[in-house]
Amino acid sequence: MLTSSLRQTPMMFGLWLRSYRRSPLRLALVMISICASALTFVTGMNLSDALDQAKPAAPANAYLMLAAGAGTEARSFLPLSAYEQLRTGFSASPALRGKALHAALVLPADIVLGERDGDRVPTLMRGLPADDAGGLAGLTLMEGRLPLPGRRELLLSPALDAWIAGRKAGPVLKLGHVEWRVVGVAQRAGVSREVEMYSTLPALQQHFEVSDIVSSISMTLDPVQLAEVRRLSEQVEGIRVDLLRLNDYGGRFVAHLQSQLNKFWIAFQVLTVTCTGFGIYTIALALEIERDRVRQIVLQLGYLPLAVRLGELAEGCAIGILAAGLALLLYALLCHNLQLQSLLPSGAISIGLPASPSGVVPTLIMGAAVGACTFAWLPAQRASQDRPR
Repeated sequence: MLTSSLRQTPMMFGLWLRSYRRSPLRLALVMISICASALTFVTGMNLSDALDQAKPAAPANAYLMLAAGAGTEARSFLPLSAYEQLRTGFSASPALRGKALHAALVLPADIVLGERDGDRVPTLMRGLPADDAGGLAGLTLMEGRLPLPGRRELLLSPALDAWIAGRKAGPVLKLGHVEWRVVGVAQRAGVSREVEMYSTLPALQQHFEVSDIVSSISMTLDPVQLAEVRRLSEQVEGIRVDLLRLNDYGGRFVAHLQSQLNKFWIAFQVLTVTCTGFGIYTIALALEIERDRVRQIVLQLGYLPLAVRLGELAEGCAIGILAAGLALLLYALLCHNLQLQSLLPSGAISIGLPASPSGVVPTLIMGAAVGACTFAWLPAQRASQDRPR
């Protein structure tokens, strides 16, 4: 009986699909319903993967010193008096003497190109002190030259330079109604795909009138130096500071964001799948009389009930796979070259939504499962309604 049912299933599958020739609108509505669920699935999955890849990739012994209780690096201001106390302590400590402190003033900024309906990108602006070699601490110059101290001159990260070059903007950017000149491109160590601007610390302190604070201090420490810095930070007067591993700090921020996203994604996915099931069920009810007439005819012609059921399951899988394929196409079109900027603690990271092959198979399986479950539910509902009470 099972063998006969399997032979009859392809014929039933073809019969059910041919039945849509008289009702193409019904097929379109069913596919749109499943497509919405599949699009929600692939978007949430790829966005979660993109956030995971955006976690800082700093060395394991890289640390960040912040004001205790600060919400983000851009607001974790430290008074210069506390910074000077730390520098004095470093000079007096045999374990830390000569150790470089990379202080920075980090300010949020927006770049807007065009007077009306202009393109806008959120960035971070970092003011960095000069190191012993005359360069800006923590930066590797890739093109152009370094900003001169005190002047309104900028270095751009590679991602930001590509964004501006793609819009054919000139070498002058207007920030807060004040013009800054771009003089080069630089890469900051420990992060990837950053969307940032860099200038000298004196320039930011002078032009933004924040001369008495820095945002954070980054340093590379071995275990002995780490213990010594913790001891010194406890002696700083007037402020409590925290010394945190840079990877842990940025990773914790991303993990919290990822957790919130996943909760919303799962809830929205359940909602769309539920609406898909009820939507298909409502659509199917409109033509259930016709489908039931076809079902009765094929049973009289000798088709087995199992073959009829398997044909409906195959019908649901095929429609679900086509709808999922449509969702993947829509995702690829909507997210092509789409970059999302986020002010993460390690920098203004540019997050690109991937269209990786790894997400294709799960989405197709998800579409097939939704279609099969929905079309399996319809006959079960019909059988329970026809059963004598």
